[in-house]
Amino acid sequence: MINFIIHPGFVKTGSTFFQKNVIPKLNNFLSIGKPYNDNTLHDKIKLLFYSKKSHTFKKKLIRNLVLEILTNIKKKKIKNIIFSDEALLDSEFYNPKKNILYLDKIIKELRKKTRVKLCFILTTRNQTNLIISRFAYVHPNLGKKYSSLENYIDTNIKNNSYFFQSIKFYKFKNSIQKKFKCKIYLIPLETLENNRNKYLRALKMIFLSNLKINKIKFSKININSKNYNFYIKKGNKWFETYLLLRKMKSLVPSKYAEDLKKFLSKKIKFNQSDITLKHNNKTLSKIEKYFLSDNNKLLKKDKINYL
Repeated sequence: MINFIIHPGFVKTGSTFFQKNVIPKLNNFLSIGKPYNDNTLHDKIKLLFYSKKSHTFKKKLIRNLVLEILTNIKKKKIKNIIFSDEALLDSEFYNPKKNILYLDKIIKELRKKTRVKLCFILTTRNQTNLIISRFAYVHPNLGKKYSSLENYIDTNIKNNSYFFQSIKFYKFKNSIQKKFKCKIYLIPLETLENNRNKYLRALKMIFLSNLKINKIKFSKININSKNYNFYIKKGNKWFETYLLLRKMKSLVPSKYAEDLKKFLSKKIKFNQSDITLKHNNKTLSKIEKYFLSDNNKLLKKDKINYL
């Protein structure tokens, strides 16, 4: 039997801290997600969840991927797998509905070969801060689509977007539980920020003796906000090059496109700009109203207070 732990995000909820500071401190685990390395297994995972390859291609890819996973765990004599990648649920740049289906197919393929004990970790955050932080982050890519933070909120509410629906955390947790029939752990970002001992206890409950708790360092400081002002991200010159090439993609030969994309992804960096965002009474009221019912249930059932 293998233990398969899945952490699909959410975005802006401490996922990067988890990937950089927790996953590397795990013993007896095969990591098939972030932090990614240059190996064939990770290349297959990224091709599955990031690319727009055909369904037929990905169906075959999943079979090969599962065989490689099983080969790895047999060779390394381990029985634990962890997959962490917030892009799985990122509806603004990827396709979460398809990604969840692909994830389900991976699990079913694994279960053809061995018993699988499955659990999910969902990292959460107060929606008021999550949404403005997300908007500040995506602004370099989506600034032309959304004229302001309020417009971003209005559009997502009007369209009942996957993003806004998915961060109704109580409802989303139940939908994952229903589909995968597994244990789900909710870990709020606020616990990481305000109660490190409680955060470590939550991790210890999930990973047991496989986690080197005393090796986890809490050195990362969130500089994306100060006094509830959130800094808009600004891309470097390589990001500007990427935007230009995206407009001219028909001129880039397809045989070079993938290599060029990989090259740019390693060069692109986002830095803090001088432009800041802050909620006003309208944006706060709209978010509170939209998530009120679900947050009431989240407090009652899971003791997480986002009211």
